[in-house]
Amino acid sequence: MTISVLLPNYNHGRFLTANFEAILAQTYPDWELIVVDDASTDHSPALIASYAARDPRIRPIFSPVNQGAVAASLASLAAAQGDLVYASSADDRVSDPHFFEAVTEALRAYPEAAGAFGRSTVVDAQTEALLWEMGCAPHAGYLSPRESAEAFFASALFIPGIAAVWRRDQIDRLGGYDPALGPQCDYFLNHALAMLEGVVFLTRTVAVTRHSHSSYSQATSDAEFFARHAHVERRFHQLPLAYDLDPAWIRLWRGNLTNARLAATTQRRAIELLRASFAEIVPWQEPGLPKRFVDLRQTARTECDRLEAELRENEHLATQIFEAIAGPCPIPSDALGQIASPPPFNSPVGSTPSPITPVDLIETARQALDAGDAETAERHLRLAVEALPEERELRIAYGNVLLSLNRHEPARLQFVAAANLAAGGTADPTPQPEPTACL
Repeated sequence: MTISVLLPNYNHGRFLTANFEAILAQTYPDWELIVVDDASTDHSPALIASYAARDPRIRPIFSPVNQGAVAASLASLAAAQGDLVYASSADDRVSDPHFFEAVTEALRAYPEAAGAFGRSTVVDAQTEALLWEMGCAPHAGYLSPRESAEAFFASALFIPGIAAVWRRDQIDRLGGYDPALGPQCDYFLNHALAMLEGVVFLTRTVAVTRHSHSSYSQATSDAEFFARHAHVERRFHQLPLAYDLDPAWIRLWRGNLTNARLAATTQRRAIELLRASFAEIVPWQEPGLPKRFVDLRQTARTECDRLEAELRENEHLATQIFEAIAGPCPIPSDALGQIASPPPFNSPVGSTPSPITPVDLIETARQALDAGDAETAERHLRLAVEALPEERELRIAYGNVLLSLNRHEPARLQFVAAANLAAGGTADPTPQPEPTACL
């Protein structure tokens, strides 16, 4: 199987040497590198030409005019001749010399899979400091199409393009990169292929991604961010899937995206803490407070109200955008009794969601924590608290969970204690294995 490496470039000559050398260092030799230079004005063309002269597997294409990253990606895909496709980025690079070897072995082992992927380390574009790792799945090995969809919408499956290799015929079946999706075209393709044919997750870090504050996700407005993802969702609905997309998955995905983009849980937690700190002042302390402190308290209360109102407005904007572009969520999410919980992984096809109970919310929060999503976990816990009676022992149990989340410590035992109490049992938890975070 020949791997076609697609590499669009515009004025990233300072990064190209590392990218080229990483490809040349691969232990799997059957590859071609299609470099499309999009009319760079730096030293990129000369550097590309020098590498092409060294190795005939490197095939350069020089565009006379700048057409943009999506057009360059389409041009590289059109020129590719391999059985497999790896979409690289000029400022990123492969870090594992056995990456190509590993994905070809995986795809031979799982011929039904559309592709295979691993993790990518994310570093600061300026300092190269390690920031985080991205790329996750519920488990290693093959994920079926339905399992891939369920995990994706639950934020438990994320496929970094820089760490994924796909079968060319499956890319063609999907129609290739959709230019109408703009910067999200590869994001859609990566996850749509998994939903259609399944994917293999390799539990290894295979690439390095540079994170810049001028990147799409950082530079775009909230409205554009939500609109782009709403268009992606609409395309997901149009896929010829062999199963139905559960409306609860869609609602959960929209909520997670909105929460992550706006840092909604973080904002609310900070606002609550600030309000609570001033609320702790008892009446007999009031006369001793300096005027500056009193003024500060009033300013803080006013700003908290404003921030909370802005957050609600932005959340409402996200809802409006998603509903205008991708359609309304079939299940209302404004009342706890009407919310249907997302079915767990591997739930039977066609299973009917049931109304959420506090125990369901606790379990959803636990799954979110296992997937490394503390914000979603805390959001579901707070919903559970609102649905529970005013019992001190229950509040303490949930408080322990929230404290563990805030300290980024394992919270499995506290989850078990809270679940036992909500179910009418005791707070004595049985020890459980530590959760594995999906980063």
